[in-house]
Amino acid sequence: MLGLSKSKGAMAVIATLVAGPAASCFICDDFVEFDPLTAQCFLDNVQTYLSKAEADNAGRVEVNLTVCSPKRSIDSFPTFKRSVEDGESGVALIYTLEAPSVSCLADKLAGQEITSIVSFDLEEDCALGG
Repeated sequence: MLGLSKSKGAMAVIATLVAGPAASCFICDDFVEFDPLTAQCFLDNVQTYLSKAEADNAGRVEVNLTVCSPKRSIDSFPTFKRSVEDGESGVALIYTLEAPSVSCLADKLAGQEITSIVSFDLEEDCALGG
């Protein structure tokens, strides 16, 4: 009986750790990169992203920056990274983020002149996850 109560206690501790803020979104991106084009596009659409996150039960939103791409073509297998060989930056164009991450990134990018690729580690740069 003692072994059973110890295992229940251990499971409660694990459940508490898993349910903590650091683990609130297992599918969300932890690392985000912007080039000048995607940074401006993100800022232009930040209110839309925040509204969608607010409407989502989990508070998440897909930040889809493919609409910012200067090339408008149909690919049979769309790529989510632009090719460096094509003279483009290679940053990802689709991220899954929670509303606090969107707000943090907007604050970090606002007023900055982005001339190259900028990277954000959301746990470090936005003090997210506890």
